[in-house]
Amino acid sequence: MPISGRTSPQHHRTLVLSAAVAALVFVSVTASAGPAQAGPQLLIGIGDSYTTGVGIPPVDESSGECQRSTRAYPLVAAEQLGYAGQNVACGGTVLDDFTSPAAAERRLR
Repeated sequence: MPISGRTSPQHHRTLVLSAAVAALVFVSVTASAGPAQAGPQLLIGIGDSYTTGVGIPPVDESSGECQRSTRAYPLVAAEQLGYAGQNVACGGTVLDDFTSPAAAERRLR
C-alpha cells in the first residue's frame, strides 16, 4: 500500500474483483442447492492475500506458500452463516489466475 494510505487502482480492482467473484461463487453454490436439497451449503473463498487472511494466526499448515489463515474472513463468514467453508485463496493471485487455466493450475499446486 502506498505511504499515503490509499490503494493503487490495480490493487483496488483486484479487491473488487475478488469480492465479486467470491459473491458469485457464493450465490451460484447456494442457488444450485435449491430449497429441496438437504445438507450444508458451501462458501468458497477465492482471491489474493487479503482473502487468505495473511498475518492472522493460526495459519493452515496444509496451505503451503499460500499461507491461508484458519480465521480468514471466508471461513469466519461461513461459520457465522452455518455453512461449510473452504478457502482456496493464495497470496499474489492476479486476474490472470481466474481467466487462465494454466495460471490457476500453477497457483493451486
